[in-house]
Amino acid sequence: MDYAGKANELMDKARKKLAVRSRPAAPRPGPPFIPMVPRERANRFTPRPFDPGPAVRTYPTHPPLFVYPTQTSSFMSMFSSTSKYEEAAELLEKACNNYKLAKMWREAADGFALLADCHDKSDSKHDAATAHVEAANALKKIDVDAAVASLRVAVGMFQDMGRLSISAKHLKDIGETYEKGENFEAALDAYAQAADIYAGEESSATANTCKLKVAEIAALVERYPLAVERYEEVAKASMDNNLLRFSVKGYLLCAGIVRLCYQEPHGVKNAMERYEDVDPSFAGSREHKLLGDLSDAAEAGDADAFTAALAEYDSMSRLDPWKTKMLLRAKKNLAKAVEEEEDDLT
Repeated sequence: MDYAGKANELMDKARKKLAVRSRPAAPRPGPPFIPMVPRERANRFTPRPFDPGPAVRTYPTHPPLFVYPTQTSSFMSMFSSTSKYEEAAELLEKACNNYKLAKMWREAADGFALLADCHDKSDSKHDAATAHVEAANALKKIDVDAAVASLRVAVGMFQDMGRLSISAKHLKDIGETYEKGENFEAALDAYAQAADIYAGEESSATANTCKLKVAEIAALVERYPLAVERYEEVAKASMDNNLLRFSVKGYLLCAGIVRLCYQEPHGVKNAMERYEDVDPSFAGSREHKLLGDLSDAAEAGDADAFTAALAEYDSMSRLDPWKTKMLLRAKKNLAKAVEEEEDDLT
């Protein structure tokens, strides 16, 4: 099926619909003009043919009792304009769907932008914001920056309407888009904004999901204190939820791993004592043992013991890519500390 051809045909119809302006109503004719013959020329007894000579005088006709308007009323004009945008919007939506089927993403995005304008002019704000989201989804295939710009327009519109949870959802989408493009600083800001809005809307679970993304990305860009703060914050909040409590030890492990990247071993051990107060079951867990072994190896400057502790834990619980990357940094931090100590001795 020729989706592109059908889309172009529908788009042309929509553009023509938008180009047509409401025309004023044709004026209605008034009473016919009737010339009058002066009395001195008229013979009331003997009929005479009318002679339109120079002596004929014309008199203005009386104005009609009702003056017919020459333009449509404001109500009719508004109704006609709204109907025009609604009809064009229906055509544009069909055209955009066909552009998507034809994988013509730029044309689909342009069509959705025009659709958003139609909805906005017909005072359908929610539909206008949704059209901007659809434009962003099309632009993600070809232009990430343009997609984010379109999403931000939608976010602003949803916030103006008081749809804060929806705006947070699309801020989270912006974070995911930036993260895929490895623009980590921008992704971190978007996730942080989404987390704040979700928290304000009492959507604790979704807020914690966004906070965990903030922690993960903050660690990647070496904003270690922020990462630790968010991991510990989510761990404490999760203890109040029976369904999330089983994840607390993992969050505390992540916080401890990040601490190994920038703190001295005794600082990590002090944090571990506090973690036992957050989750009493943490003390006898494999996560606690791993952090303890790594801290001891770092304190002793023993890289082999550090590697052996990781291998032992990995044999039972597979380390994900993020933990592996952070632990490699921690190991480099250990090697750097050993070199500095050797330089001091020499």
